[in-house]
Amino acid sequence: MGFISMIGTEIGGLFVTPHMHGRGFGRQLVDHVVAQKGPLTVEVFKDNKIGLPFYKKYGFSTFAEGLFEASGDETYKMAMHNAPKQESANHKQA
Repeated sequence: MGFISMIGTEIGGLFVTPHMHGRGFGRQLVDHVVAQKGPLTVEVFKDNKIGLPFYKKYGFSTFAEGLFEASGDETYKMAMHNAPKQESANHKQA
């Protein structure tokens, strides 16, 4: 179905099987990591027609541009600004 790879608080890779796109699996993977690590960053290729809209919709915004030297592709460096709020582990609802 898919997986997410992390390098600290940076998303190193997020992949969902193409026939499962648009069903919320990518969001669930990111939500899970955000609950563990807090706000995240990601570097995404400028021409990534699937990933770029996904990250923008999730609440990431571009803070820098870069170059992936191995391929020569231009990238956007993005940071999460609207992380879903998580309840404190010590807080219990009555």
